[in-house]
Amino acid sequence: MKIDLVSSELYLTNSDPIRLSRARGVRIRCVGGTIWITTPDRLADIFLELGESHLIDSQGLVLVESVSDGRVCLERERQSNGLTDWLEWLRCTCIKRRNMPFTACALRAER
Repeated sequence: MKIDLVSSELYLTNSDPIRLSRARGVRIRCVGGTIWITTPDRLADIFLELGESHLIDSQGLVLVESVSDGRVCLERERQSNGLTDWLEWLRCTCIKRRNMPFTACALRAER
């Protein structure tokens, strides 16, 4: 069974890990307790305290466990798209120029 847990809060108990597979791009945010994360590509485990987060950067199996009772929020990171980012930059640049009356282009047009 495949359940989408992204953008939801999970309550974890001690010694009862959850398994995440193919979770690249998911951010694990600690919203209570101490969270213990084990990933296959790191030599050391990751421990998160309240307010801290970790971005999963591999597709391997990830174990998430609470040292005592704890809570985590799983969030999907925004996927970067070069074209979309460039169009957003262009839109913001055009808005800024429209609001700035004394740009070099405006000065050249007045001459």
